[in-house]
Amino acid sequence: MRVDKVVPAAQGYKRVAKIPLKGVLLAINKLSNKTYKKLYPRYLAWLGVNISDKFSEYGDPWISPECRFDAAGYNLITLGDGVTISYGTSILVHDYSIDKALYARRGTHGKLLKSVTIGRNCFIGANTMILPGTVIGDDCIIGGGGRLSKAAFRLDRSYAATRLALLEL
Repeated sequence: MRVDKVVPAAQGYKRVAKIPLKGVLLAINKLSNKTYKKLYPRYLAWLGVNISDKFSEYGDPWISPECRFDAAGYNLITLGDGVTISYGTSILVHDYSIDKALYARRGTHGKLLKSVTIGRNCFIGANTMILPGTVIGDDCIIGGGGRLSKAAFRLDRSYAATRLALLEL
């Protein structure tokens, strides 16, 4: 089982500064959606999310201010150009569920950290949970309310989160 490396450097002051900055971005979103769409990807890059400088130039990307990016490893999250992520989506890079099993067997604590990659021009529906190790290919549509894990999804085209239909574009 491979665990991706986490780079904790430079998160000290960012832990404190990200809260008021997010509030400012929320206010900007209410005043000017166009400005928010340019600034929010820069904010995510500042936190450590791997996001291209040309993110906003591809298509009409949108990242809802209600999305939750896992602070356990911002640098383990990669967003392709032109991605749309709807409200309530959670992107997790950690899994503490193995902690109970490790403690029961060995008396030690632990966690699993795996990267998450979302390809270019993807749409992630509302209230989707993206679990550690998930790789979503380019040009994918993920229906709302789904839970994606590395075992279930290495997508190359469109699926509803329920995996009922493949849409050839």
